[in-house]
Amino acid sequence: MPKKKTTINDLAILIKKGFDQTATKEELRPLATKEELRQLVTKREFRKETGGIKEEIRELKEQILRLSGDVSQLKEEVHRDNPFVEDLLRRMRVVEKKVGITK
Repeated sequence: MPKKKTTINDLAILIKKGFDQTATKEELRPLATKEELRQLVTKREFRKETGGIKEEIRELKEQILRLSGDVSQLKEEVHRDNPFVEDLLRRMRVVEKKVGITK
């Protein structure tokens, strides 16, 4: 089959079709710019970041639980081993009975 010669008119039609399929500036305006795309966080970076935060939260919870236990233990020791506190608690119970708060 012999090759058909391309005319200037054929080239003009091909070029026009190409331009007709090309987006206009207005059509491209809502799309992200290269700079905006560079600033986006990737899923891998996000997971890495949140994984670190989750680990820090877990560590803080453990510290809070330990501190809570320490505070409870200190309260018990203060009440148990301090006669001054025991005396104050006894006096407070007497006052509460006289005022009518407890029976």
